[in-house]
Formats: sequence, structure tokens, C-alpha cells
Amino acid sequence: MSAVVVADASPLIAFQQIGQLQLLRTMFGELTVSPAVARQILPTVPSAPWIVERRLTQPIAPLVLRANLGAGEGEALSLSRFGRTFSSWTRERVVAWQRPWA
Repeated sequence: MSAVVVADASPLIAFQQIGQLQLLRTMFGELTVSPAVARQILPTVPSAPWIVERRLTQPIAPLVLRANLGAGEGEALSLSRFGRTFSSWTRERVVAWQRPWA
């Protein structure tokens, strides 16, 4: 099973600024972003078919809301909660795990 990679805005913007956005496509194939992240990257990162916006199907978890994160980070973490295997990439760290119970 391949992992779903959910990205925050900061890594996408940073790779675009150094001219290496395509490296992310090479590394991950497809990246999933939340609506808030899609809005944040819009002025800097060009639209690409391998950067896929996916809306949240459930509300942001209370624990995530209490963490005092930005809108994009909160949505990215919430979006990544619902898959069996995921990676969530924010500017601080890459978080990955498998949830066999999902």
C-alpha cells in the first residue's frame, strides 16, 4: 500500500522558491493538500496536476484545534488522520505512521 502524503504550505513554497518543486513530484508522486493549504500556496506555487486539493470530510479534531496551529497546518494534520497510511509534512517535521485499525 502506498502512503498518502499530505503537505503543509511551507515545504511547497520553499521548494518553489529554490526552483526544486518538481523534486517533490519525483519523491512522492502525488501530494495532497487541504483547502487552507491550497489558498496559502496559490500566489507562489503554480497549479500542478500532482498537487491535489482534498476537502476535509470530518471536522478538525479538538486536540488539533487546541494545538494553536495555523489553518493550513491544522487542516493538513486533520486530513492526514483519516487514511490507513499517511505522511504529513509541515515545516517542522515529517510525521508518518501506519494505522492498522483504520
